[in-house]
Amino acid sequence: MHSSSPAVTTSIQGVSVASIARDVGTPVYVYDAAVLHDTVTQVAIALTDRARPAFRLQANPNVSVCAAIHTAGAVAVVGSPAELTTALLAGCDADQIVFATVDASEDVEACLRSGVGVIVAADLEQLTLIDRVATARGTRAPVGVQLDLGIDEKDLGKAAFAARFPSLDLIAVRSNRPPASLSRAVAGPDSVRHLIDTARRIDQMHPLRLVLLGDDLNPTVSSAAQSDADQLSAFLEPVGAADVLVEYGLSFTRPAGLLVARVRNATDRGDTQHVVTDIDLVTDQHQAAPVLLPDDEGRGERASLLRGPDPSGQPSPVQLPVVRPGDLLAVRHGGPVGVPMPMRQVLSRGLPAEVLVADAQPRLIRVADTTEDLLRGQRLVRSEHNPSRTGRAHPIG
Repeated sequence: MHSSSPAVTTSIQGVSVASIARDVGTPVYVYDAAVLHDTVTQVAIALTDRARPAFRLQANPNVSVCAAIHTAGAVAVVGSPAELTTALLAGCDADQIVFATVDASEDVEACLRSGVGVIVAADLEQLTLIDRVATARGTRAPVGVQLDLGIDEKDLGKAAFAARFPSLDLIAVRSNRPPASLSRAVAGPDSVRHLIDTARRIDQMHPLRLVLLGDDLNPTVSSAAQSDADQLSAFLEPVGAADVLVEYGLSFTRPAGLLVARVRNATDRGDTQHVVTDIDLVTDQHQAAPVLLPDDEGRGERASLLRGPDPSGQPSPVQLPVVRPGDLLAVRHGGPVGVPMPMRQVLSRGLPAEVLVADAQPRLIRVADTTEDLLRGQRLVRSEHNPSRTGRAHPIG
């Protein structure tokens, strides 16, 4: 296991992370507002005047996290009506929001009702959907096309596009960067050049306002935002009068975030320490081993198997300090959405609390789900069916 994220810190802006966990309870996500702001600012500087940074809310849709990133100058890229509402509540101007991509008429309705800047379509079927909804509303829809999925450049001829989609204005193109498993030193420049060249050809038919270079949300690049921007800026070139946006997700949130958990149980089995925490701490192979809070170098380290509260979960082999029940462990983490939590955790225990440290003050930005929260939407229906002809239940065993 290795990490591309900065080391875990035991305090944020002078506030003890352990004290936050004691006050709020565990598990808890803790974010540093200053790091969020600085990360976005550094990326904007690295991109120079060639592009602007954008943030995909899929990485972390908490409204306060989104507001902190927006305040630093990032454009919001959303993918659902809920994320759209979050971006608006966070202070983003509707006409500066990118919606990528729509899956239902309700998505399109929300976009047109709010007046988003552009609606990105992944294929011709989505373009047809947007056009149908816009026509029914008697309005025009500003759209973009995702070039690396189901739309080909030949489908975008000016006359043919206008005839097929009479209520659409094509103003943007979007393409994802190569997967992080590829070498960006090799694949990155070619990918960017291809997007720029294609965008310039499309710009001759449809004057573009936006060119978007998407982020794959892969955790292997979760701390590389500035270096990524440094590399990309060398290959980004103007496309007519269009603005260029470079999207980031986990690379904005993970360097600023910690996930803190409490040790429920720790037992020795031979040479290995078996540790159970109140949430899964190791969610991908690129994380460093959890750190003890507060750090106690006198305990030493030993081989450990670490898992969350689900007994069916696969334990992760890590090097941990010798721990005891009640100890706190922390890892770098971008939040509850960027790296998916096990569905069993979400359904049976809910989402943890979230805290944002801003101006040296910890502020609760999400209350942990309770059992009542998990059951609130359910309705009890009792069946009149008897399990046996006699009307008596069969005993167990």
